Amino acid sequence: MKITLKKIWKSLPIGYRKTYYLLGERVSYLVCLLTGGQVSSHSIGKVPISFIAKPYLKHSVAQQGEDLILDRIITRILNWDISEPRLYVDVGAYHPVDCSVTYLLYCRGWKGIAFDPSLTTHKSFRFWRKSDRFVQAVVGDQDNVKVEFFTPKTSVSDMCQTATKYPIDKDGCTVKKIDQINLSQELSRQGVNKVDVLNLDVEGGGARNT
Repeated sequence: MKITLKKIWKSLPIGYRKTYYLLGERVSYLVCLLTGGQVSSHSIGKVPISFIAKPYLKHSVAQQGEDLILDRIITRILNWDISEPRLYVDVGAYHPVDCSVTYLLYCRGWKGIAFDPSLTTHKSFRFWRKSDRFVQAVVGDQDNVKVEFFTPKTSVSDMCQTATKYPIDKDGCTVKKIDQINLSQELSRQGVNKVDVLNLDVEGGGARNT
């Protein structure tokens, strides 16, 4: 049954898939919001927790629990007061909550600057993290230039994690020109002279200057 549904899904035109994907994502979110379920599409960290055990539950929204590891480094190794607001820079932010290494810091009152070429990501940050600054651009060596950015034609969103400047299959991708900035120069323009936490997730983005 599952295989049949996947075949039907893949047979739909990409335009329909994009529309139904966004609709399905919103419906799924509302259902989980009302039932206390988990909206995550992957199985990592997705497990039912006994109601009486929930007071002991630690919260992680990162892909592999990196946000909790970061919490531990800040409090146990650096001996910082984690509740004291500081500054983070998140390059390749992807999503303001899902798989985010910096969202827990944001919830603690930290503020930051997020970089990502995705328009969908930009809109999501404006909704979820209004206090953060967002730069919709690719990070690379050269500053203020346009670069080609490839996204698989089968992708239902421009947030696709396989999007890259160096695709394996160019014929299977759409290409568009995207702004590229130099990270150091952009931080100077933003008036940032000290960064407390720098998170980089830029496969294919070429942020070698960082």
